[in-house]
Amino acid sequence: NINRTNRELQAIAGPISEELDHAKMQHETFQRMLDCSVDDLVKFGVFGHPRALNKILSTLDYRVDQLEFVLEKIDK
Repeated sequence: NINRTNRELQAIAGPISEELDHAKMQHETFQRMLDCSVDDLVKFGVFGHPRALNKILSTLDYRVDQLEFVLEKIDK
């Protein structure tokens, strides 16, 4: 019974770990964008393309929502 529970937890933990890694990577990318000067943003083609920034923000929001949902399930 303990083995089954352990397997179930590992099955949950794997995807959470991947999600956290992915969210962390996106967060770091977003952080780099925040740290950029306007000149850098123009160079990256993000400045003047609010859709690119909105996409990053909405993706981060979505990831955070997903993680909060999973964490709530674990707490129960």
